[in-house]
Amino acid sequence: MQTKYPFIYIGSDTLEALSSYCSKQKLDCFTLVTDQNIYPRWGEPVQKTLRDLGFNVQSIILEGDPITPDENYLIKILLITNDAPCTYLAVGSGTITDMVRFVADRTQSAFISLPSAPSMDGYASSGSSLTIQGLKQTVIARPPIAIFADLPTLSKAPRDMIAAGFGDVFGKFTALADWAMGNLTIRDPYDPNLAGRVSKRLEQSVKLIDHLEDAWEQNIYALTDALLDVGLCMLEMGNSRPASGSEHSCSHYWEMKLLREGRPAIYHGTKVGIASMLMAERYEWIKKIDIDEVNRRLASTPMPILEDEISTIRNVYGSIADDIIRSQKIYLEMTPEEYHKVQERISSHWPDIQALARSVPSPEEMGRLLHKAGLPVEPEEINLTKEDVKEALYYGHYLRNPFTIIKLLRMLGIDVVTGE
Repeated sequence: MQTKYPFIYIGSDTLEALSSYCSKQKLDCFTLVTDQNIYPRWGEPVQKTLRDLGFNVQSIILEGDPITPDENYLIKILLITNDAPCTYLAVGSGTITDMVRFVADRTQSAFISLPSAPSMDGYASSGSSLTIQGLKQTVIARPPIAIFADLPTLSKAPRDMIAAGFGDVFGKFTALADWAMGNLTIRDPYDPNLAGRVSKRLEQSVKLIDHLEDAWEQNIYALTDALLDVGLCMLEMGNSRPASGSEHSCSHYWEMKLLREGRPAIYHGTKVGIASMLMAERYEWIKKIDIDEVNRRLASTPMPILEDEISTIRNVYGSIADDIIRSQKIYLEMTPEEYHKVQERISSHWPDIQALARSVPSPEEMGRLLHKAGLPVEPEEINLTKEDVKEALYYGHYLRNPFTIIKLLRMLGIDVVTGE
């Protein structure tokens, strides 16, 4: 069945385009959800325009610093929302969009996305990135029926949020390599056409950063267009595999830890950029291992012991360990025969795996890209400690079940932190 894409508008006459769309679609009742920072510069103009034209608009302005997409804020939205059927308007960036997507799905309502910054790639997707009882997870909900991206608003977004958008895009280098490797090793579903689309958008975004200031609004348009198209690829695939791999596992681990410890939040794309740098270093290791060493390592590295894996998950994740264990079922319940089959695929596909490794920029080039985009390169620049990095590398992979560079290194008996 062909995936139905949302209507997308990127331009400067956004309020007029939004009003026209709503009239044509016979939408007349709206619940606008935003936060106290976005409301004055984008939420209020949307609200005023629609009300002046006779539309019924209820506004929910969330407060908090930071606002976390968790059950507390989800309940706030549900409690304030009117009982009458309405279309939700998600006016904000990733956090607002993810919460509205979930609420709209659970109330059997449609929603329209009005991004406030080109900061992430999930606006067009069907997945909501939520933190429920301390566990970062992607909940499949529904895509927006339309996206209205106002170019003047996006161009005036905080510079670090725009940089985060580039960070999210640069994460596709390792995400695409992980995705293809998962298909080679454990037969993860893979779509080369979608992978090609994401790769093309990645290449286009890389070309922007050397001349970003020269035609600012035009380049913000191109970045936004790329982010939205990556979201459409996720929508078509039905999950986040085209855009999310080992780098996102690290990012999610850090997000959970920072929240748990009451430390300042860091933009998603900024964390993804740092994690992509770490994964580029690990892909560099793969480039240097020949097939003889691979076979020696596969033969000498024992299959993980189920009890040890479960014990590690429980020690690290505590009260949410049962959810993690369920998500890792494909690995935890793997038989020796199945494990050996994966080893055979790693060996037989080693030239292909090394080709994937070569598709990932060197750590030096990845660092250059991050720096040019205005992103930090080293974890300590965003107050991530050596222990934070070590934990994310050792334990972040448990948060997601795809086969990634981290799981490959473990099967080769290579320490994911030291490379030894």
